[in-house]
Amino acid sequence: ARFVGPTTLDVDGHTHVEARAVVIATGSEPVIPPPFDAVREHVMTSDDVFEIPDLPESIAVIGTGIIGLELGQALHRLGVDVMLFTPFDELGPFTDPSIQALAHEIFGAELKLQLRSKMLSATAVPDGMQLHWTDSDGNEHRQIFERVLVAAGRRPRLKGLGLENTGLELDARGQPVWDPHTTQAGIAPIFVAGDASGHIALLHEASDEGHIAGANAMSYPEVTAHVRRTPLAIAFTDPQMALIGQHYSELDLDEVEIGTASFENQGRARVIGRNRGLLRVYGKRHCCTLVGAEIFGPEAEHLAHLLAWAVQQRLSVPQALEMPVYHPVLEEGLRTALRRLAKKLRVTGQCRCEDMAIAPGI
Repeated sequence: ARFVGPTTLDVDGHTHVEARAVVIATGSEPVIPPPFDAVREHVMTSDDVFEIPDLPESIAVIGTGIIGLELGQALHRLGVDVMLFTPFDELGPFTDPSIQALAHEIFGAELKLQLRSKMLSATAVPDGMQLHWTDSDGNEHRQIFERVLVAAGRRPRLKGLGLENTGLELDARGQPVWDPHTTQAGIAPIFVAGDASGHIALLHEASDEGHIAGANAMSYPEVTAHVRRTPLAIAFTDPQMALIGQHYSELDLDEVEIGTASFENQGRARVIGRNRGLLRVYGKRHCCTLVGAEIFGPEAEHLAHLLAWAVQQRLSVPQALEMPVYHPVLEEGLRTALRRLAKKLRVTGQCRCEDMAIAPGI
């Protein structure tokens, strides 16, 4: 279906639908950058990588974001010869430079990484795909890989929807300008949910947006703004990666302090032989409230949930330190980071934010 008017849809040329309100929930699609767009039929994406019948001898992974690192590391540990490529220097979703540096050290010790590389060509050959690239020093390389997995991100699936016929304001990417609290596009009776919004492409976020969009579409012209949950993202690498609340890149460093704990010497992490990683928690100076964290470490998925709940409840650092912690557990590392944060904030007793009306989400 495609829009032929503000709320009029054409379905395959044979049916016109006049709607009182419309929800766009078309999902997303993989980004296939040059030169792989010219050989699309010969490369895999996260949509089809699990359909291969056998493990390849070798694979080139294009992209070092969450998907690229998760799949690349998993394939490497299954015995596949893996090489990861990116034109950038970043690994994973981290924005905190201390954690990004440790990710380089740990992943770089296990995986073959071609950071700051430039892909010149990709040619299908009988044995797979021949890649031609320059490395970070400008040296040229050619190598044949049995498979190529493109994990260069995803974009909203909006092409062909006829959004230009809706009268909606579109941004530079051609996406509707959109309110995450109502999912409404402008003031039109059009609502956008899930990956199609280009907001946060995660299942729990999409589920929330589907609920909000459906409710507001049904009640239109009455539209209700909803408080969004604290942002939470987790990647299942080893060590795991997690971002909670405000990321380092979103902080006003003049307004926050940072508490740090390494897993290298953390008791439980040493006992289970997984003592690699770093935890960084962020708190506001003027009210001692927890606002976010970035984690690279063992079982980060569980620590991330505790922190997300704390951020959403607007807990102060002293309040968080009042919570019980067993011994020996990984959560003791979180307590260490909170204690160091409290010391930097120089707080004692109760320390609450004055303005409790500020939404904890976006």
